[in-house]
Amino acid sequence: MRGKNLEQITLKGVYVAILASKGPSAKSLSDLLDKTGCKVLLASELDKLLDMAVKNPVSVLLIESGCCEELEEKKSSNLPGIADLGSETIVIASPSKMDEGMLWASKLNGQLLNTPVSSEQLTVALERALEIKLLKSRLVRLESFEPTAECFGSILVKSPEMKDVLRIARILSTREDCVFMVGGIGTGKELLAQTIHNTSSRRHGPFYSINCRSFSNEDLATELFGKGEEGAPDASEGRNLLDLCNGGSLYLDEIGAISPNIQGKLQRFLEDRSYTRVNSRTVCHADVRVFAASSTPLTETVGKGEFSEDLFFRLNRFTLQLPPLRKRSEDIPMLAKSFLMTMARQRNEDYLKLTEEALKLMLEYHWPGNVRELENVLEYAALVAGKGPIDTRHLPKQFHDEVGSIYLGTSVDDLPPMTEIERRYILRVMEATHGNKFKAASILDINRATLHRKLQIYERSKIVELD
Repeated sequence: MRGKNLEQITLKGVYVAILASKGPSAKSLSDLLDKTGCKVLLASELDKLLDMAVKNPVSVLLIESGCCEELEEKKSSNLPGIADLGSETIVIASPSKMDEGMLWASKLNGQLLNTPVSSEQLTVALERALEIKLLKSRLVRLESFEPTAECFGSILVKSPEMKDVLRIARILSTREDCVFMVGGIGTGKELLAQTIHNTSSRRHGPFYSINCRSFSNEDLATELFGKGEEGAPDASEGRNLLDLCNGGSLYLDEIGAISPNIQGKLQRFLEDRSYTRVNSRTVCHADVRVFAASSTPLTETVGKGEFSEDLFFRLNRFTLQLPPLRKRSEDIPMLAKSFLMTMARQRNEDYLKLTEEALKLMLEYHWPGNVRELENVLEYAALVAGKGPIDTRHLPKQFHDEVGSIYLGTSVDDLPPMTEIERRYILRVMEATHGNKFKAASILDINRATLHRKLQIYERSKIVELD
């Protein structure tokens, strides 16, 4: 249930440098890396490792906490070749030196692993480091294309609405408060939660996510809080999510689906970080930051008495409202470019471009599935288009069915404002009359000056097409 990587990460052939004192610990790390398919550069002295790294493209550096001070000194003096050790760092510390390890992991903006390191822990840490490295390179490329864009972690936006969300999210990454997110399916709630976690003081801890609607009430309670063994209510059967997330963060999606009993247990946990397992009287504690999310506002369910008012106000202290993609169309070209660049990298090909007509159709589409649907649509279109470019004929059928009609939505939350309906209709009439303003004004029953003024407004707000 850990957050998913944005791309499939492979460790095979990746160069990993190890800077550690000679001994069984260094040999153990080297052996574990060999099993993952990584190419290992091992040295006990920094100068020797630098000589080895000059000839090999190192992606990740594993370094003992005791060697970090020398590395920091070399970095401060801008020693030639220091950049060859890779942009991502994983600090290795023994249990007795955890404080020192946490300090250096923070200073070097890296991850922390304590010995003995298991194969699973090392693999997860390496995959996370490579993902961060990939995201950084992607952001550099995108920011060169999008100078007005704003980024937070791996999230890049242009729309004023999302810039406001990111501004608050950055502040929340410096705090420990519970965060409540509201937004439709596919708007990026979990990605934002994980980004806040990854940029917070908890970034070295675990991040788990769970969809509350996917479990029965009994199974969800057991998953979250654990369960006492039959006949021994103070014992525990396995580890629960709060235990697994200790020192990290837990993301609870569709929080409105939880039962009153779970609501009460969660409220207590948010109050004092204590909880009891199912069928147990023993009080347990866990240091976990909670992110809660819902695809619909909870005010109605609170009003009906279906959701605890006390829990709602505790969750609702810091709320991030993620707008649907249709209300931040400025982000569509940039997101499309990002997804297409990712797909091209996966195929080892030049990235596919969108024709002006295809982009226009995408900007007119309603996007009920939001960013997730955009990614899926581009996957489909790229597959159909082959080597590109992506044209209107490569887009799925729903685009041709919906665009050109006036979409009124399927729920209250989907209903567009009158100005949006008017804009769509005017543009539809202009297209039908092949740009003839005299005919269009006649059909619309407005004078040409009014039509000209409205078209100028639409032109000023027009989204710039993809390069």
